[in-house]
Amino acid sequence: MNVVEAIRANADAYAENIAVRDGDVEFSYRDFYERVDSLSQGFMARGVSKGDVILAWLPNSYHAIETEIACLQIGAIWVTLHAGLTWHEIQTVIDSTSPVLAVIHDELWCLDAGGSFRKSGIPCLHASNSPDTVSPYCGAVTHFDYEQM
Repeated sequence: MNVVEAIRANADAYAENIAVRDGDVEFSYRDFYERVDSLSQGFMARGVSKGDVILAWLPNSYHAIETEIACLQIGAIWVTLHAGLTWHEIQTVIDSTSPVLAVIHDELWCLDAGGSFRKSGIPCLHASNSPDTVSPYCGAVTHFDYEQM
């Protein structure tokens, strides 16, 4: 049994039990599996397939867990970027991995990543905590989880 199969089995067996807790945010096994499945379907709808690379520039949060498991579900390769990397270092990772998509959290996006990633030509998805999130870097964030930028 792999990780995705285990989460699916727990979603069936323990549907309402808490699977993920991140600060004040909690997801049951059922909700978590549905979020992962929806995200992996979204990746595939954007053309991501087995063996493709997805860059993840996310804090240690439920977004990172969902993104990693969604990649596993479709066989995509999940490459994480450390928040402290310079644009030159990020460009080296991009050149080395040839990603087809990047998933970036709102607070990192607003630290010039938006402009830098747009210049790179990589399609990006934006992850935010809620449509009402106020980022100390960007002000109000009006994007739902994983909206395309």
